[in-house]
Amino acid sequence: MNRTLIGIPVYNGAASIIDSINSCLNQTTSVNILVVDNCSDDETVNAVREKFHNIDNFTLIENETNVGRVGNWNICLDYFEKSDFSYFKFLFPGDLLPINATKKSEDYFNSYDVAIVCGRYEHVQKNGSSKFDCNKLKPGFYNFQQLIDSKLYPSHVTGCFNKWVFSRKSLNQHRFNEIFLGGHTFSNNLLLGKNIYFTDDILGKFVQNHHKSFHKQADLSYHAEYLYTYNLGLEMSKQYHVPFIFGLRKLYTILFFLKNIILSKIKGFIK
Repeated sequence: MNRTLIGIPVYNGAASIIDSINSCLNQTTSVNILVVDNCSDDETVNAVREKFHNIDNFTLIENETNVGRVGNWNICLDYFEKSDFSYFKFLFPGDLLPINATKKSEDYFNSYDVAIVCGRYEHVQKNGSSKFDCNKLKPGFYNFQQLIDSKLYPSHVTGCFNKWVFSRKSLNQHRFNEIFLGGHTFSNNLLLGKNIYFTDDILGKFVQNHHKSFHKQADLSYHAEYLYTYNLGLEMSKQYHVPFIFGLRKLYTILFFLKNIILSKIKGFIK
């Protein structure tokens, strides 16, 4: 049986989802693919059915009603938690997996007791050029206290969804909070008190032109969300912090938010 399930939540992704699914099928280690369609009104469902209806390791779920962007992510997690798969990875329409991404992540899970394997990713920008992110820690195994001491927890550990994979035991019925744009609360919950493995391997390819909400990361509301979720993560992990450092990190979040308010006002004035 395959050990990794790749979940692809989609809404109106007919123009890009086929390439994403093919990148999953082309993995050197076989995976199962789950597509959850959120009431698309384009040709997404027809395109997927026509191309992959006879693939044994492929499953298509069609929502009866539109449950929203984040709600659709959670349906993927519901399916995974009820299944027998050991590992889960999100992939979004238009994004791609390097051919050996699954093999590498499963090898790390086999070698280390970790909740998450986190690699790097290729970011294909709007103009077609690529840049590659860098992990803030050297490759290797890190326990939760090391993430705290490195100031990566909360909210700075994982980053782009398609560069990390998580294990079944870390999920523990955690779900995305549907009032938020981002997934910081989810990744914070997955990692609380657990271990991670960082690798320099490229585990995903993010194609910006296929992400309609990417620009919202510059909105002030997104920074306000970050402030709240970061502070929530601090409170959840308070026992792991030195009290004085804990206070400084709380202060940092306030200054960070004020800085972004000022910058947004300046940009508005310039326009």
